[in-house]
Amino acid sequence: MTAFASYWQGRLPALIAACLASFPARGARLAVYAYEPLDLPAGVEARDAREICPDPGLMPRYRVDRSE
Repeated sequence: MTAFASYWQGRLPALIAACLASFPARGARLAVYAYEPLDLPAGVEARDAREICPDPGLMPRYRVDRSE
């Protein structure tokens, strides 16, 4: 099984949730790392972003959309 991972911060829009749901729908494994709980689609694994970056203060500098 192919495995993918992603990071998400903030509100999860319906379009993004639908895109995430397409991974398990096609037989791929998907883990989404976040610092706060997310309402993820069925089949998408929620992971704590602190596992890979313990300091959440480092992540905002890498965001493309800084409007939040």
